[in-house]
Formats: sequence, C-alpha cells, structure tokens
Amino acid sequence: MTEIQKSDIFTYDKNGFESIESDSGKAASNIKKHKKKNGEGLSFEEAAEVFDDEWAIEEYDDNNSTDEESRFVVIGRVKSRLVVLVVYTPRNNKRRIISARPATSRERRAYYERLGKIQNY
Repeated sequence: MTEIQKSDIFTYDKNGFESIESDSGKAASNIKKHKKKNGEGLSFEEAAEVFDDEWAIEEYDDNNSTDEESRFVVIGRVKSRLVVLVVYTPRNNKRRIISARPATSRERRAYYERLGKIQNY
C-alpha cells in the first residue's frame, strides 16, 4: 500500500458543517472515469454536496468495509439536480471520499421513491 502524503490530500470546507477530504490523484481519475450526461466528469467537490441533501439515503457498506476501514454509501442530489452515489469512509472526524459517480436508474428510483416522487429519468 502506498502511503499518502499530506500534500496529496485536499479538504473541502462545508461552511462549518463538517470537512470532507479526498486524495487529489483519486479525485482526478474519478473525473475521467465517471462522466455525467453532459460529458463532464463528476468532481469530488461537486459530489460532496450530497452531504447537504437532507433526503439523501446513507447506508453502511457491509460488502466493502473491513475491520480496518468502515465504508458508507450515500445516494442523493447535488445542486445540479444530478442524483449521485458517493462512497466514503470516516477518518479523523472527516468524511474521506473514495468514489463518486452518477446514480444508476435503480439508485435514482430508490432515491425518488423515498421522496415519494417517482420520476422517469
């Protein structure tokens, strides 16, 4: 395992709500890997807005958590109205984003069913 250097980590200030951090290299590769419908990549900074969605669905990720690292999955909307899925791990009282991508149709349906507003996208 490669050790992460302090310079490889950047932190988003969530207006005093909480901090969210991620590895800058992982964040850059995520933009290339997960394209939105308009062809732009999903940045971790944009994906971090999911934590501001009061209707977000957050669950413990039992399949990918280990004894050393707990992982959580969040499905919710970002300001651009895009429903996203974000995987994070709690670390040092911060949420460390591991991955972020646009939600699948099944994930969007679960989100909108929770809201009671099923929409066809």
